[in-house]
This record gives sequence, C-alpha cells and structure tokens, in this order.
Amino acid sequence: TIVGSGMASGGRYRGVAPDATLLDGKVCETFGCPESAIVAGMQWAADAGARVVNLSLGGVDSPGVDPLEAAIDNLSAQRGTLFVVAAGNDGPDSGTVNSPASAGTALAVGAVDDQDQAARFSSRGPRTGDAALKPELTAPGVAIVAARARNAVIGDPIDESYMSLSGTSMATPHAAGAVTLVAQRHPDWTGSQLKALLVGAADTTEGTSAFAQGAGRVDAGRAVAQEVHTEPAAVSAGRQAWPHDDDQPTTQAVTYRNPGAEPITLALTIEVTAPDGGPAPDGMFTLGAEQLTVPAGGDARVDVTVDTSVPSPDGAYSAWIVATAGETVVTTPVAVDKEIESYDLTVVNRDRNGDPTAFYQALVVGLDEFRLESPYDPDGTFTARLPRGRYHLDSTVFTQRAGAAPHAALLVQPLVELAGDTTIELDARRSRPLEVAFERDDLVMRTAAVAYQRIGEPGVLLRWLEAGTLDGASTGHFGPEVARDEMITQFDGAWAVPDGSGGFLRSERLYNLAWYEYGRMMTGLSREVRDAQLAKVRADYRAGGLGRVGRAWAASRPPGMTPFFIT
Repeated sequence: TIVGSGMASGGRYRGVAPDATLLDGKVCETFGCPESAIVAGMQWAADAGARVVNLSLGGVDSPGVDPLEAAIDNLSAQRGTLFVVAAGNDGPDSGTVNSPASAGTALAVGAVDDQDQAARFSSRGPRTGDAALKPELTAPGVAIVAARARNAVIGDPIDESYMSLSGTSMATPHAAGAVTLVAQRHPDWTGSQLKALLVGAADTTEGTSAFAQGAGRVDAGRAVAQEVHTEPAAVSAGRQAWPHDDDQPTTQAVTYRNPGAEPITLALTIEVTAPDGGPAPDGMFTLGAEQLTVPAGGDARVDVTVDTSVPSPDGAYSAWIVATAGETVVTTPVAVDKEIESYDLTVVNRDRNGDPTAFYQALVVGLDEFRLESPYDPDGTFTARLPRGRYHLDSTVFTQRAGAAPHAALLVQPLVELAGDTTIELDARRSRPLEVAFERDDLVMRTAAVAYQRIGEPGVLLRWLEAGTLDGASTGHFGPEVARDEMITQFDGAWAVPDGSGGFLRSERLYNLAWYEYGRMMTGLSREVRDAQLAKVRADYRAGGLGRVGRAWAASRPPGMTPFFIT
C-alpha cells in the first residue's frame, strides 16, 4: 500500500475501498501544508495499513526532534511503516535537508538528473544538529513528466493531461514505487528492512559526496533481485567538534543480514572521498575485515572505525562500504563532519515582561555562505553551532496578554560577526509600537504589515509581520546598521471609511500608505497623517456585466525591493 501526499489543493483525505492497494491522502492547502494536517494524514495512512507512505513535502529543519519527525519515528516503530520523504529543494548548500525527511527512520530522497548527477537544487546533508547522514539515496527528479492535475499552477504544461516538474517531490515517488516492488517480494518485512535493502542496492555516483547522494541513485532491479542488507542502512559518525587536537576514533558495527537459504561470502572494500572530492588520507576510515561470511537466515558483523585525528583538512568526508558476492552488491554509506572553525551563537529571547519565553520563532541566516536555520529551545534560549562568519538574526517574540491576542514583536539584528562564542539578547522591551493617526476619526484599518528585504551575496531574504490591527505589534532593530542597499524595511497599511453596511466592499474613501527605512529594521513607527499631505487618486469602476464583480489592488515598492504586500 502506498500513500501519496503533496502539493494538492484541499485538506481532506480521499480513500478507496478497503481491499485496494493505493490510497491518496491530501494534506496541503492552496498555500502551505499545516503540520497538524500532515500528522493526521500520516496517522490515517498507518491506521489504514499503509506499508509505504510517500511524503513529497517539507520545511526548514531545526535541531532536536520536531512534531513531524516524532510522528514518523513513532508510527514507524508502532506499525512498521516506511515513510519516504523528499529531502528538500534548498541545495546546493550543505545542511539544508528539510523536515520531516530528517527523521531518523524516514527514507530521505534527493534528486538527480538523467546522468545521475545530483541536481543543484537538491538539499544536502549533514542533518541539522547532529550531522547525521541524510539523504540516504537519490532518484530522478529533473524535468519529470507526470499527469497534470486540473487547474494545476506549478510545473511546465506539456499538454492538457501532462506537465513537467523538477524537485525532490518528483524524485520521492520514484523511490516509494521501488520500495513497493520490494515489499511485494517480501510481504512480511518491516519498513526498516525495506529501507535497508533499497539503500544497499543503490548505484553510487563517483565524485559526489555521501551527504549529497547517500548510497546513490535508486536501483529497483537490483533491490528486487537481492536480499542481503545491512543494519544500519547508513553509518553516521556525526560531527567532530573544532578544534581537532583532542579527536578520538569512533567505531560502529555494521551487521549484514542474509534472509536467503544459502550462506554468502562477501568481499569488503571501502571507498573514501575528501571534502574536495579527492581521496581521503589513509587511516581515516578502516574496516575490521576484508571478507565476511553471512550464514543462511543469519547475520554477521564488521566494524568500521572513523578517525578524524588523522592530519587532514577540515570538512565533510564520505565513504562507502561495498560488499560484493557475484551479482550481489551491497553499499553502505558512511559519513563524518570534521567541523571547520565554528563557534556557539547563543540567543536569549525575552518577552515584554523581560522574561525568557518559549513563545518565539527565530531565524539564523548565513551571509557568507547561505544557510537558513530555525533554532528553538522551550526555555527561550537557544544555541546554534555555526561556522565562523557573518549572520543575520531574526526573531518574532510573543507575549501573552489576558483577554487579547498575544503581543508580537519582530526583532532583527541584521549583522552578527561570529569570530568566537557569542551571546545576544533579543528583548521585546526594546521594541516600539507601530502607530498611525489621522485627522479623520471615521477611518478603520483594514490591514497592515511591516516587512524587510535583506539582500546579500547568497540571496534575498524577505520577512514580514502582518496584522489586522496595530494593537499588539511592535518592531525593534538590534546591533549595527548595514549598508543602505543591503536592507530595506517597509511598513504598509490600508485604511478605509466603512460603507453603509459597515464593511469595505463599497468604501468610497481608501487610504493606502507606506513608509520605508534603509540599512536597518525600523524600531517602531509613529506617524500623524493629514489629508493635505497625500496625493489623491479618483477612480470610477463599472461592472463588466450583470452579476460580475471585480477587485482593485495596490502594492507599494521602493526602488530595489520586491512588492510583497497587496491591499
């Protein structure tokens, strides 16, 4: 049984008869996929008896176990279900694998082109937090032609029935389909066994790191033809913290399982790649044996030792244990992150009472090499381990209010120069409110938002705080300012004189206003507006026919900034 979840409109589950082999679960809305819907969909699929679940979705991962990762790990343990999940489209930078592909039990799938080369957009490991190896394998995900949904708004249409689309969301169904072929042959196997067999049968691409491809491109034919697999399917030596003068070797066991009726003798080799794609130094990866006999219906183990104290450049190292016996080829990827010069960035999030709070949403963005992290710790203070360099820091801090919605403070420090362990406090008490007053007393605010665009070498970051009322919204700048052309902050608002019914559909007077600051986040806003200060635009609208309605919209845009807010 396979379940597909992805960018489909609607939030209901569409099932078929109980004896069917294909279920279809929709957990995404037109814009976004609520986590609660994703978890409910996974539970529904497992309850329905799905052995394999395809999840072509994901979002930014953070250290620790989030609700989606926990749901996958729990359902996998309870039901033996295998969740096949898109690694994400945030490559080629390292550490960009999405959640929930980051779940330990999930089979994370990257994308390759028709030459088996890793797609530039395909997210790479290591996993955020512990530097575990992700993804475990890859599948075709570039210019994939598939059936086109009615009213589809993504992809390149081929004709009315088909479209072309690139992404790990297209690679993942290839892997999920391959798993179902293996599951047909082994109806009593658990999801972890199916994962191990598929990973072990993958075809490794030379010159590509394990953090980009895992074991390699999925090979359904080989997976169906052989039975030997390893536990674990991939070996993660984690991250050896910088500096490396005290690194200690780590040894892990790789167990080969042979469900067949005859013993098998495997020849073992290990292939190693340095961060620059060249050979790694001798002694960094070693195997405990060059040959291993696995009894029929039994298992045998070999140790693999990783030693980063061996003189070598810092960076991510990859290895593949290759076990062969005739036509049988079992590949087990091994990876370690020999950390480059890095430091701890500790951020304390304080609410408007001055207390560290669990109610915040933070972003840390790399400016020298793009990286996007969303760290979180419920005590209000998080620590992110980051390479030396320049970073942009953003946190929306919420303060609970009795009888009202929480106060939201958008706090931004656009430049953090990390050259040692650093602690920063983002204190909502230092933010200021957003206030706009008019000489007219009959205006009602329809909507407002404050946003900024942060421009740098790695890319563009656009963030905003939207509200239906300015009560309970504030902003604050922290740290140094940056160049005018590196950051633009914009406040947009729309006010109107209500129509006769108290709404705005037939308002005769509408105020669209915007203010900007450059090189910094605005720390609050206080404006008094008089009609004489404003330009006036008169517009007459006519219906295009009986019963037809239209919509007028306006968007402000300072030079160099993308329009983000429509009123």
